Amino acid sequence: MSIEAAPAKSKSPILIIGYNRLDLLKQILTEIQHWDTARIYISIDGPINEAGDVINQQIRSFLETYSHNKKVTVWFNEENLGNSKNLVHSITRVFEIEETCIVIEDDIQIYYNAYEGIDNVLRNTDVKNLGIVGGFSALPAPPKILQYLFPNKFRPCIRVNIWGWGVRKSTWNLYERDLSSCNVQSILNKSKSWLSLSYKQQQIWSGRFAKVSANPDLTWDTQVQFMVFRYDLINFLPRFRALDNIGFSDLRSTNNKSRKSRLYLGKTDFRKISDFEKNTFVINVLNQIELSSDTRKSISQFIRKLLSGF
Repeated sequence: MSIEAAPAKSKSPILIIGYNRLDLLKQILTEIQHWDTARIYISIDGPINEAGDVINQQIRSFLETYSHNKKVTVWFNEENLGNSKNLVHSITRVFEIEETCIVIEDDIQIYYNAYEGIDNVLRNTDVKNLGIVGGFSALPAPPKILQYLFPNKFRPCIRVNIWGWGVRKSTWNLYERDLSSCNVQSILNKSKSWLSLSYKQQQIWSGRFAKVSANPDLTWDTQVQFMVFRYDLINFLPRFRALDNIGFSDLRSTNNKSRKSRLYLGKTDFRKISDFEKNTFVINVLNQIELSSDTRKSISQFIRKLLSGF
């Protein structure tokens, strides 16, 4: 299935997903409220207990200061939907109005260069079958002496990373949170990107898809990866990490209570993500070539070595 580009004319809006961390919400809004964005949507999930209700009221009081700001729209859930339902519902709600959306959970630290890079791809690329566009990479910024030789650029991939990411409405319309009625394996067997994976990778993902098929409320991002495989979408992630997740080791977190992995250590690259047009041209040419599974694996392995070999 081919998804035609439908770029928005104005800057992409930002959707902030929050719950019980007023300090992090303040930090994000302090950073982004003066950016050149179309709109800012804020979705706050409802409390699950009395302590959460107190925090929720504090968040309401803080966000009341934005009630006259025409750029900001705030949504509060009266009940607790949970991170999975709330996030999916909020993105779908944004797309009742917008054509693109950049999603930031309240533990994401993002600066304008990363926003601008993601927005640029969402609105300006004519790459068909565009999946998600993210700002996170496991690779940290290179030493300053090497930064001229290795500018931060977007790279095409089939892997999903949902720490600070954007998507088009036309792509989000393909998303399904409940996979229980899908014949997952039959669908995957028709996917070129799925067939390019190693047997071990396929086993890992098959296990994850089985879990969310049995329990759709378990998470939401595994279903995004299924969507990417199903429709052979192309994601864009930066060569080097362009934003951070600061929610690790936070007991208030729903997913990141553990320590940050050693894979994510090192400095974040806050430079402008450059030379997008050149990358787009190369990607368009490559995607017009029908490749066998073995050839795709060889090219994929070569690109991974090239990106990490320095």
